[in-house]
Amino acid sequence: MILSDLQKTILSLALNGRRSSRYRGADLIRAEILESYYGWEHSYVPQRLSGIRFSRAAIGEKKYNSAQVAVSRAVQRLERRGLIRLSTWPQGILLTDTGVKAAEELQTG
Repeated sequence: MILSDLQKTILSLALNGRRSSRYRGADLIRAEILESYYGWEHSYVPQRLSGIRFSRAAIGEKKYNSAQVAVSRAVQRLERRGLIRLSTWPQGILLTDTGVKAAEELQTG
């Protein structure tokens, strides 16, 4: 199965999130993808579910929007392949059994 670097990162982060049980109801949230893959600095906002917020001004509007689109497309493709499913609370990503196997294979090489 051919996956993009972003898709591989998503699977790996989700597997690590599952193992650490960081979130109840999700293995990974979008903010973690943006922070890890793009290296963005974030601020903490207690009112938000994840508490993580990125500055569009610091990142640049065009770069921010492009990254959001790229992550959305990567997530949709992983979902179509049956590797992940979306959770609604918290809004995030859950690995399927097939996704766990694929992520483990990526991590072991």
